[in-house]
Amino acid sequence: MAASMCIECEDTEASLSCVECDDLYCDLCFQAQHHSGSRLRHTRTVLATSSSSVPPPSPLVELPIIDVVPIQVDETMEDVSMDQATLAKETQLILRRAKVMPMRLSDSERVLFNLLDAGLNVSEYTDKVDILSYQSPVKRILNELTDLFNIMSGMLVASDFRNGKKRIAGQKYHDNADFFKAVFEIGRRYKIMNPERMRNNYGKMIYLLQDASMQEIEDHFEFSCIEPTHTVHSFLADREGLDLLQDADVPVATRSLADSCGVGQRAIKSAAIDAIISRHTTTLLGADDIRRVLSSIDDNNSYLALNCTPITRMQALLEQYFQSPAPFSLEIRAGKNGARLSHSHKTQYAYAMQSLSLWRNITLEMFPLWFAVEEDLIHGGGYRLRVLLFLSNSIVNSFGVLIVVLGTHCAS
Repeated sequence: MAASMCIECEDTEASLSCVECDDLYCDLCFQAQHHSGSRLRHTRTVLATSSSSVPPPSPLVELPIIDVVPIQVDETMEDVSMDQATLAKETQLILRRAKVMPMRLSDSERVLFNLLDAGLNVSEYTDKVDILSYQSPVKRILNELTDLFNIMSGMLVASDFRNGKKRIAGQKYHDNADFFKAVFEIGRRYKIMNPERMRNNYGKMIYLLQDASMQEIEDHFEFSCIEPTHTVHSFLADREGLDLLQDADVPVATRSLADSCGVGQRAIKSAAIDAIISRHTTTLLGADDIRRVLSSIDDNNSYLALNCTPITRMQALLEQYFQSPAPFSLEIRAGKNGARLSHSHKTQYAYAMQSLSLWRNITLEMFPLWFAVEEDLIHGGGYRLRVLLFLSNSIVNSFGVLIVVLGTHCAS
């Protein structure tokens, strides 16, 4: 009997059924269609799929260590119970990268994020600032920033009347500087952790913050809208808890586990979390704070593992099947099948491998790069092309990747 296909993507076998929608979905489409609103409460039923139609999962390829060890998903029990040398190595890597690991939003911060997102949705900042007008640019910026501050202040009162009224009533903008700083910092942090979200509002917010950083604007409002992004390192430093990052149980407690992992793996991870909480809980750093820190590190590891694993798989397949020209040659000739230049099999193989290596290194360093780019956009300042330098030093011959990325022949 033919397998039922997902009603959304129409090319994947359905694995879930929604009782209320009366439709069949694959896992990804079900999550996409039921991630918010009233659909969150819909009832799902797991469909029985034929084992013959489900391909066996391909084994994960271990990532080489390049200043970071992304934690793989679907680890075996032997992998979770790592030797002391590996634990110490991963602990040091986490300690070094904690400064670019954004903190997961708390419940109260999510309320403020929704307030910011709603304010940016109704704001016409870019429509009214980036136009030809008889008003000076500074005056237009001041007017639109004032409107946005008023909108967010009103939404704060609407969401929590008693506390919002105390904060807003009879106050000037600079009296609530901490509130506005926190709201914009939460928006920036949320975007780092969720690149697929805020596709329109993030750009509007960055334009707004760039304009708000002008000296004339800061002098008018008497405060800066920019606050450093809250990271795992800064969160623990404020609470005198940096020793937690050196705990040998942190790599186990923050290891990413797939939904299909065994009960034993989850028990080991849960035991490691409880052990860390019992050792590091203080008056300044509570148990909930520690859980949030470990969840933030786990989020970071999950991102690296899920985004780097497909690249390393592709490299392994390229090496396995295309290292020699027989039976599959990668040779291309100018004028054939759309090719604009000629490459031998060896040259094209090296170019493909180099391209994958570049993207893998960029993915591994995505969080430091994001912090550097945002710092450059908001404050300005220098940063170095360290990923490209590493790549250029690790290869013998360049086949154009560096030139394409830099837009110049001066790739060195």
